[in-house]
Amino acid sequence: MKKIKLFFILAVLVMFIAINGGVLKNNELIISLSVICLSWVSLVLLLMRKNLHQYNIKPKTFKISLACIFLFFLILQTVIVYNVPLGYYSDFIVIREQAISLSEGFHIRSEYEQYFNMYPYQINIAVLINWIYRMVGNYHRVELVSATIVNLSAILAAITVKNLTGNRFLAIIVAAFSEIFSLFCLKTYLPYTNNIGEIFPILCICIYTSNIKSTKKIILMAIIAVVGTWVKITTIIPYLGICIIEGIRFIKSKEYKNISISLATLALMFVSLSMLHNETIKRLNFNQDPSWEHGFVYFLAMGQNNQASGQFYKPIGIIGDQYYITKAERDKIFWNIAIRSIKERGVVEQIKFFLIKISYCWGEVRQDHLNFSSYDKLILILRHYVWYFALLMMTLGTFLICDRRYYAFLMGILGVVAYLYLSEAGARYVIMYSPIVFVMMGWAIHAISRKTEVSIVKTDCE
Repeated sequence: MKKIKLFFILAVLVMFIAINGGVLKNNELIISLSVICLSWVSLVLLLMRKNLHQYNIKPKTFKISLACIFLFFLILQTVIVYNVPLGYYSDFIVIREQAISLSEGFHIRSEYEQYFNMYPYQINIAVLINWIYRMVGNYHRVELVSATIVNLSAILAAITVKNLTGNRFLAIIVAAFSEIFSLFCLKTYLPYTNNIGEIFPILCICIYTSNIKSTKKIILMAIIAVVGTWVKITTIIPYLGICIIEGIRFIKSKEYKNISISLATLALMFVSLSMLHNETIKRLNFNQDPSWEHGFVYFLAMGQNNQASGQFYKPIGIIGDQYYITKAERDKIFWNIAIRSIKERGVVEQIKFFLIKISYCWGEVRQDHLNFSSYDKLILILRHYVWYFALLMMTLGTFLICDRRYYAFLMGILGVVAYLYLSEAGARYVIMYSPIVFVMMGWAIHAISRKTEVSIVKTDCE
């Protein structure tokens, strides 16, 4: 177990160093210094409060507090949805227009056929948003439903912290931090895979940390994980982190029954949702052309390009749009681009490239920030502070906590880092996993306030 802990410490330290680079590089100096100083001062104050873990509230007060937090931020979200221009662009426009038009006629619009051929699973989110649109009758209300899902994710983060630490007061703090981070995030309000899919990873770990019986827990987690992939495939990454850590334990303890139940549930759900996806395409009368679909090599080429440091690079996108070459020819071009980019970098440049992608994806929040008042800089500092502080605490928690559940969370986070290294970089792709980071923040605060490792940790480390 000590070797596993050392691996996570080294990995998270590298990640956090890169995040600091992102904070300093992607913001004005005054914002960067404010965020970093506030976070480290908060840590010092936390270390001075030795009995913070003893603060607690009654179960009834906890439930009322969570309900009040949910309603308070829902009111603020409503004000933003109806008063702040959200500025749709790119994929968000396609999904919105297609989702609305499905109410007029259940078919793919001709101008979007190529888009859905390239990204066929985007059909799922368009159909889901259309279903919500039909229920609420107004796209502003759809945006509010989207924001509410993110709101609920913060509440689930708080419940998870309560499951882990038993400290309901600390759970309330986690809920508030998570809500503040998402409140001023543009992607919270644009109905899409990232924000609607956010609830699946946190719901999965909430069940993972609950007192539900083992068999029911395994089945529920598998169902949630696979349903999440129907919305966005990458929602399954934190679940895979849990599977790796728990799978090792199951094998060591010879709990083959649990492994069999997990695999059977996953297989059944994947088959069911694949059938549902295919039936949806059939009902849309959509003549899907597999030769257009962007596979792994496209995203690898986009994620490895040196010109845009692994972010979206238009010339690669243009290659994907060309209709006069076959899929095999396009994939060969994408593969050659990816391999050539990797070879051009060398070892030192490869490490630098990796750190740049981490710093951009995890250390930069400005890109997704709403600008709507004269206090935008102060709001940005507040939002970036709660995010940077959460990442700081997650890093410190790696030193203090030696619990397989914490390692499962870390495995999921590092899985996301690995995915974003291989694929196209983007700060918005991290949003889905922010509630998990805030859970780890809450657990780390609990461990720090006790100045010792939590009780279950020692049995896991021995």
